[in-house]
Amino acid sequence: MASTLFIGRIITMEEGAPRGGVNGAGESEPAPDAVLVEGDRIVAVGRQEEVRALARADAEVVELGTRCLMPGLIEPHGHPSAAAVLMSDYVLDIRPVTLTTADDVMAVLRAEVGAKPGECVRTGGIRCCRKA
Repeated sequence: MASTLFIGRIITMEEGAPRGGVNGAGESEPAPDAVLVEGDRIVAVGRQEEVRALARADAEVVELGTRCLMPGLIEPHGHPSAAAVLMSDYVLDIRPVTLTTADDVMAVLRAEVGAKPGECVRTGGIRCCRKA
């Protein structure tokens, strides 16, 4: 299992987590500056000295330098029935995540229309029909 230790500016979304500076009680709180990842799990977030002590000797160390590490923003809202149709054989998937150029889209559309003369080709809400 891969182990990665990130060192540098760490931004967390944990409510009440130290951001660096002075807390409401007037005490100094250092911001976290290390994250340890084992496989696909974050196993520790905190001060470099503490988190480094938890890391395996073969952990890859990534010095962030002027960059920062922050949580990915995940958009949890979805439309399962629409996604099921899009991922079926009923609809040709020409989303930019699968086909990155207009030429790729046109090549796939031409192939699909050629393979199904006289039938409609459905692509993410666009209907391209060519009668044979």
